[in-house]
Amino acid sequence: MASLLEYLTGVGEVGAALGSGAVSGLVGAPYGVYKGVTSGKYGTPEGVKIAQQAAGDFMARNTYQPRGQVAQDVLQGVGGLLSASKLPPVIPEAMALSSVPVKNLASAQKPGGVLAEVGGTPLPSVFVHGTSPENAAAIRKAGKFDPSAAGNRMYSYSQMGPDTSYFAPEGSWWLDKEKAASARAIQYDDAVKMQLDPSARVRVVDNEIQLNKLAKEAGFVDAYDMMTTLNVDSLEYAKQAEMAKNMSFKDFSSSMKKEFPDYSYSNMKEHYDEMRKLSGYFDAAKDATKQLTNAGIDGIYIGPKYGENVSTPLDWWHPAGDQLALFRPELAKVLEEPVNNKLLDMVGK
Repeated sequence: MASLLEYLTGVGEVGAALGSGAVSGLVGAPYGVYKGVTSGKYGTPEGVKIAQQAAGDFMARNTYQPRGQVAQDVLQGVGGLLSASKLPPVIPEAMALSSVPVKNLASAQKPGGVLAEVGGTPLPSVFVHGTSPENAAAIRKAGKFDPSAAGNRMYSYSQMGPDTSYFAPEGSWWLDKEKAASARAIQYDDAVKMQLDPSARVRVVDNEIQLNKLAKEAGFVDAYDMMTTLNVDSLEYAKQAEMAKNMSFKDFSSSMKKEFPDYSYSNMKEHYDEMRKLSGYFDAAKDATKQLTNAGIDGIYIGPKYGENVSTPLDWWHPAGDQLALFRPELAKVLEEPVNNKLLDMVGK
């Protein structure tokens, strides 16, 4: 049993670990982006991996490493609580924990740190797409889910490709404003119900082992390779990146002034070059989604308990649970019935 002094020391170490982890997490991410941009491979999957490695190394170097057993036990418990909460690791403080190199952090949920292949989550027959009222109206009018035509994106990033549509089962925490707020996720003001086409080839993934198997089946090295290739950010620049890809600099500069009159760039040529690199980054992610559909995978439903069955539960690359990533949105049939969940009860309040 730990002594009073050991407990007091442990409390201090936990505070130091969490505090330094939060700071290094906030600084490490932009540092990683900088290293990726200056690597000469910006806009490619290899450049993304360089940025991720640089960010991880920075956070590991600048995060206090607790030495006492009490502090390590407490941090293991925090990891367990985050997993048990069924909320995705989108909270900055939780993301910072992934940089704390505590021995056997995952063993709090998995004795010995050994992953067991559990699963059995059934694929829901009906899903809900949370979005803004404007986007919901566009979807209902079109009668289909089209990320490129639904209006302004709710998120500027996507874990599974730039053209992927996301859905959650009825009653999911994603659609509950209170739970979404506690996870610092977007609180949707509208939602559209959908039903999958019977021909949709959707795979249910309940744990990291299954995700690894799926990735290798589709031709990726492993789940990490697949997820880091699919992951894209800066999607607010998607249109400009496509313009730069298909235009000369002269045409791009002229089109920018017409399409984006409020934008001001001191160096248009530099922006043009950056957008061309970004288009390569997006294309690599699009190719990865094609690789999945060519392997007979139209979508992946990440089960609600996925986060409890991974080796490193706080690593950023793991997909968020309780959501369907659909690579072929045309397989989602729009249903007009009102959505029965807490979300709509809170709209307008």
